[in-house]
Amino acid sequence: MKNLKLLAISCVLGAIVLTGCSIDRSRTSLNGIGLAYHSDIKELGNGYYLTEVETSLASGRQSGAEAQVYKNAVDYCRSQNKTMKEAKKEASSHYLVNGVARLTFQCI
Repeated sequence: MKNLKLLAISCVLGAIVLTGCSIDRSRTSLNGIGLAYHSDIKELGNGYYLTEVETSLASGRQSGAEAQVYKNAVDYCRSQNKTMKEAKKEASSHYLVNGVARLTFQCI
């Protein structure tokens, strides 16, 4: 029983350590039962923008990050009465736990 308790504590502490954020987050939201970390939208020049999202396993990991990054871009362009045009999308995992998505886009 003592070993089981030690294992449980180790797992919780390990999960806390491994859930560091790999993006420059400016906003955190609850997505399902997990967290999503959003960066500010960055202007890259020549009409291109970049948005990044990292989501936890409980938020859908990579598919959750991709959905959130797409929503951020669409909402940003919609606020300018424009539509979003995807230029480049990247997805990866962070510590094999969180999903990370980056989207370069234009508002046209």
